[in-house]
Amino acid sequence: MRMNPEIVMNLDRMSPQFVVSDIDASIRFCTEALGCELNIQYQDLHAGVICTGHSIHLKSGDVSLAERKFKRDNQHLDNTFGVLDIDEGLPSDLRKRN
Repeated sequence: MRMNPEIVMNLDRMSPQFVVSDIDASIRFCTEALGCELNIQYQDLHAGVICTGHSIHLKSGDVSLAERKFKRDNQHLDNTFGVLDIDEGLPSDLRKRN
């Protein structure tokens, strides 16, 4: 379906969902390293965090080693984000290497 070219869409927000193998570690990373706030958690199955007004959902699940390798080898990204000054808030071992 083609959108009407006279209509301009302004994307207000997106709520990506990531499948994670360790929901507690993922929540810690989001809250401690990225500065997000835990918004909701349902057992060890699902969590939602808020980062500067944007929600990110974490879903517990298994991703096979073969799928992880394929994604890394082919630079297949599920989502990308532009974050200002992210290196300043991350531990040195996670910072971008030049």
